[in-house]
Amino acid sequence: MNISEKGICLMKKKQKYFRYSEQHLWLQVLGVIVGVLCLHISSAEAIWLGQFQVNPFLELQGIYDTNIFRVSDDQEKDRDFITVISPGIHFEFPTSQDPTFRAVANYRSSIRLYGNDGDSKVDPKGELNTNDHRLDGHLYFTFASGLRFTTGYILSLDSKPPDFRGDTRDGYADHAFLVQTAYAFADRYEIQLGYSGSLRSYDDSCNKDDNYATHQGETTLFYRIFPKLSVLGGGSYALTSREEPVFSDSKQYAGYGGFRYEATEQLTATMKIGALHKDFDARDVDDTTQVYASGETQAVFSDTSSLNVQLYRNIGETSLTDESNVYGAYYVRTGVHARMTYGLPALPNTSFIGDLGYTRETYPEDAKDRSDDSLEIGVGVDYKFLKFFVIGVKYQYSSADSTINTKDFTDHVAMIKIRAIL
Repeated sequence: MNISEKGICLMKKKQKYFRYSEQHLWLQVLGVIVGVLCLHISSAEAIWLGQFQVNPFLELQGIYDTNIFRVSDDQEKDRDFITVISPGIHFEFPTSQDPTFRAVANYRSSIRLYGNDGDSKVDPKGELNTNDHRLDGHLYFTFASGLRFTTGYILSLDSKPPDFRGDTRDGYADHAFLVQTAYAFADRYEIQLGYSGSLRSYDDSCNKDDNYATHQGETTLFYRIFPKLSVLGGGSYALTSREEPVFSDSKQYAGYGGFRYEATEQLTATMKIGALHKDFDARDVDDTTQVYASGETQAVFSDTSSLNVQLYRNIGETSLTDESNVYGAYYVRTGVHARMTYGLPALPNTSFIGDLGYTRETYPEDAKDRSDDSLEIGVGVDYKFLKFFVIGVKYQYSSADSTINTKDFTDHVAMIKIRAIL
């Protein structure tokens, strides 16, 4: 890229990425609302087209954020009220119980309107308002022989939010692919094969250096030693590349062992522990080997009560995040996330929701031994009424404690939503 091209890119960076007038956005929303109301007049339940089930929905959220740019506590924080309007639709075929074949698809749009749009302090260039889209589709095959097959595709038209006042919003298209197959035989053995990939490309040619692709293949073998307990072993290979790599192209190898516990269909647990090796293409970046871990526990107590706990330890690459290679090419990420929903028998239409997440990131290549501790706590309640309406409130606390003072922050977010689904 020559000097003149760089100058053009810098000028483009100062321009607005995605501009929607509020009048245009509200006209779109009004059309969706009218459509949903018309569908509701015709039926109070899902729309049925033969064996097809169609569920249009509309969700309105009001969000009050006390630290929009998540700046450190010693800086001036920007707070604002954000309106999020999310129309969408869900497809499913067929609707029979335990079919050999099932297809599921979803579309969702998220229109974000900031209350201070155009304010010279918070958003002088109107960069915050966006209209993002997400489309996903999955096919599931289950055969009596013990063979299972799943494939899926997700398209996200999204953008990176600004990091500071006046920053631009960089839009991108992300394509994610998934293929999984599993075969159980002889009542004791099972093999699982999987592939996942992601292709991200930015709308502005000036951001082409940030385009990247990831591909990962994984194989896991299970051997049942008791009726409810299986041991497992396997490995994976992953490849990461950028369109114009700076220091990021890499290969990743992982090997692990562990177990799977299936007490019932409603209570399962899986744990993998092993080693992960990252091989960077750049000669000036040292390869690394780290402990790898991945675990998940799922418990379903009733239709309205469940618990999901996830544990993980892996390697992240600074080139694929907003971090700088000043802190090294990679970081080690260790964390846990738990989500619980609970419904009271005395309040059959009410569900309580709790989220807890903790992550520690360490940067072994950083001369100052940078480390970040992040915490997220969320509590909320949903109430369902008139068959297809859900109203909910939620509070979320987020914080980061880093050895780099500018990376510290605390954020409080209060949300209220109303959702209508046929």
